[in-house]
Amino acid sequence: MKVKWFISFLVVCISLFGTNIALAKSERIALMINGEYITTGAGPAIINNSTYLPLRNLFENIGFTVEYYPQFKSAVAWYTKGEFRLAFALNSKTVEIDSTLIKGNSTTAKISNSAISYNNAVYVPIRAFADLLGANVRYDKFTSTVLFNVSDSDIKKSIYPRIGVSTGEETTTVESPKKMSAKEIAKLMDRVGYVEAYDQNGSYASGSGFLLGNGLFITNSHVAHDANGILVKLGNDVYDSEGWFLFDNTVTDLFGLVLSSQYSSDGRAIGKIPEQYIDYNTELPEIGDKVFAIGSPQGLENTISEGIVSGIRKDKNDITLIQHTADIDHGSSGGVLLNEYGQAIGVTSSGIEGSNLEFAIPMKYVQDELTKIVK
Repeated sequence: MKVKWFISFLVVCISLFGTNIALAKSERIALMINGEYITTGAGPAIINNSTYLPLRNLFENIGFTVEYYPQFKSAVAWYTKGEFRLAFALNSKTVEIDSTLIKGNSTTAKISNSAISYNNAVYVPIRAFADLLGANVRYDKFTSTVLFNVSDSDIKKSIYPRIGVSTGEETTTVESPKKMSAKEIAKLMDRVGYVEAYDQNGSYASGSGFLLGNGLFITNSHVAHDANGILVKLGNDVYDSEGWFLFDNTVTDLFGLVLSSQYSSDGRAIGKIPEQYIDYNTELPEIGDKVFAIGSPQGLENTISEGIVSGIRKDKNDITLIQHTADIDHGSSGGVLLNEYGQAIGVTSSGIEGSNLEFAIPMKYVQDELTKIVK
């Protein structure tokens, strides 16, 4: 099975334009970021009457980690103190801003100048990214120094509103979630899909799965592991993974992918992505809490059952499991276990036949996989 090697927003501008780069001025310019002189790497350069700085010299000194992908002539910068990343291509005056939170948004920002290739390195326009990140930048002509100042608060105030993420400084009234009836829980069925795993001989196994947002679909590893791909039926729509996935953890029995009506040759989701999703909660429930399971037991799509949490256990791999009494069966694997607030708290995985002992994998393990992807 092929592994989707990167998040779908990576190549934001593959169509590149030619650029005419004038020779940089030979004057030696110093760089000071947040009060400290940066002496490693090349310094600022004046190119076409604009000040540029090597990619890493800027971003890695203000809290980002950076990766450059030469095959796409694109770079991605992850903000280590927050929940977003930037993606941009050489010679493009647009930057993709992508939230790393499940419910966050993505947006495109225009900048005044583009990143370029210069002296066999990637250089970024200081002023353009200062404006994007809410930084203050100026040139001290007496010391020939570029002064770049930006705080974590500045960056978040500039970026977070663009992607629908709270800065934590707003005054808001937080409402407690409300308990939902079984009928209300049943309305979440359109977020739960029927899964068929296939190989060169056709379909050979079935299960369930559910959406968390931005097309992210979760099921069990034992449903999809080693398959050539999986088919996911959501209402009247059918999605074919074509073998692409984000993670496959056989220890925690979790499998995740982005559903899309079309993928690029390198696994990027470039088609229609389902919009519906289920909220989730990574806290372990308490014994006695009411729960609901939705899945496709014995292939009966969108079946709901009700029960309680009857225990919290450890399996042979020391993985925590939620023991519950909401009935599941063959075909329920990968379905969702919900609390009475309609939040996903687990991925239904197994049961003991002839008993009322069913098990689900807590959502904290799903969050662990998502954190690995973000990093």
